[in-house]
Amino acid sequence: MESRRHYLGWKRPFSIEFAEFLKRQNGSSRSYDKLLIWTPSSRAGRHVLNLLFNTDSGQCEAFHPPEFVTPVRYVRSLIPVEGNPASEGQLLYVWKSALESMDPAALQPLFPVIPSEGKSRWAFTVAQQLMELRGRLAEEQLDFRSIAGRDLPHDKSRWTALAGIEGVCLQLLSKMGLEDPDDLLAKILDRPLPAQPHTRLLVAGVLNLTRRQSACIQALEASGIEVEFFLPVPEERSDQFDSLGRPLKGRWEKEALPEPLLEACLQRAPDPRELVDEVLALSGKYGSGVDKLVVGTPERDLADYLIERSHLTETPYYAPEGKAIMETSWGRLLDRLRDWQQGGAISGLFELLNHELFREWACSVGIDVPLVQRAIQDVIKRQLLKSRSQLLDDTLGPSKIIEVIRECISTLEKAGFQHPGSADFPGEIWKLLRKIAVSQEL
Repeated sequence: MESRRHYLGWKRPFSIEFAEFLKRQNGSSRSYDKLLIWTPSSRAGRHVLNLLFNTDSGQCEAFHPPEFVTPVRYVRSLIPVEGNPASEGQLLYVWKSALESMDPAALQPLFPVIPSEGKSRWAFTVAQQLMELRGRLAEEQLDFRSIAGRDLPHDKSRWTALAGIEGVCLQLLSKMGLEDPDDLLAKILDRPLPAQPHTRLLVAGVLNLTRRQSACIQALEASGIEVEFFLPVPEERSDQFDSLGRPLKGRWEKEALPEPLLEACLQRAPDPRELVDEVLALSGKYGSGVDKLVVGTPERDLADYLIERSHLTETPYYAPEGKAIMETSWGRLLDRLRDWQQGGAISGLFELLNHELFREWACSVGIDVPLVQRAIQDVIKRQLLKSRSQLLDDTLGPSKIIEVIRECISTLEKAGFQHPGSADFPGEIWKLLRKIAVSQEL
C-alpha cells in the first residue's frame, strides 16, 4: 500500500497547519475517533487536540477526539499483557545477577577492575546503564549479540563481552519462565498486527523514526491501516525524504539552510540581551495561535534578564530550572578537557579517554582507546618503578604528561598500530566539538 505524504511548509507553526488540514478534511464533522495520530511528543499532541476542539463557528456537535500517542509509547503498547513479558524490575534483577555471577575474566574487556567492596551497588548501577544502552539499540532492531557478530575494526572484544552478558541474562529469563520484551516486540512486528480500532494512522511531524517504529508502520499497513505522513517542509522538497517520511541524509547534510528558514529562525545581535527583546517581539507575532513559547538559554544571567523583561512587558512566563550546560554530555566532555589541560593528572586523562563522546570520536578516526589505555598503563608502571616515593599523579605536571603520551605513542607505533588523526590532535578535537554542538540537544 502506497503511503501518502502531505507537505505543510515551514512558514507557520506545524501544529497549526496540521490542525487546520484536519478541519478542512473533516468539513463540518467533529468526529476524529477513527484516527490514530503519532506526534513527536505528548505536548505536541495536546496542542493539536486543543486546536481541533476549539471552533469559532459555535457548533454544538459532540466532539470525538482522535488518539494521540508518541511512536515509542505506541510500539511499547503492543507488548501483550498476557504471556510472560519481563517487567522492568525483573529485567534489572536479571542484569544485576548476571554481572555478579559472571567470571571477572569474561568481563575484563569492559571492566578491568571490578570493586571487591560494594560490588552489589556497582552491579546495580552498571545493570541500569546496560539496559538503557540495549533499549536504544533495540529501537534500531539491534542487540549486543548482533553487533558482536559483525566484522568490527575496533572494540570487538568489548562487544563480545556485552554479548556474553546478554546471553546469560536471556538464560536467566528463560529459567524464570519470562520473555525479553524487546525480543517479543521483534516477533510481533515481523507479521501483520491484529485488527485495530482505527482506520488511519497519521504520522505528524515525526522525522526521526527508528527502524522498529518503521517496522511497526509496515505491520499496520499489512493489517489494512491507511498510513499518511505530514511533514513540516514545502512540497518542492519532497525528493529529500524517503517513503517513510525520513530525511535523506545525503540530500541535506551539504545543503545550505534555505533563506526563508534563516529569516524566520535565525536572529543575530551583537549584545545577547538584544536577543531577549527579539524573543519577546517574536512571541507577540504568534499571538493567540500559540499557547506556549519555550525559550532556552545557556546562561543563567540571560535567563534572569529574560524574566525581568517579561515582567516589565507584562508577558506571562513560567521559568523552571533547566539543565546547566555542564550537566549535558558534551558539557562534561569540555569539563574533562579543561581539567586535564589545567591539572595534567593521569586520572584526568583516563576520565577523558573513557568519556562516551570521546570514545565515539576516537573510533571514527581509527583510534583504539583500550589499546591506548594499556600502552599508557605500561608506561606508568615503568615510571612507578623509577620513582616509588610518591604516586604518579602527584609528581606529573602537563609537561611531564606530554612526555608520557609521546612514549605511549612510540610504544603503539612499534607495535604496528596506526592512528590517523594523531598528527592533528587539536584539529580533530575541534571537529569533535563542532559535531557535538550540532548533534546534541540542550
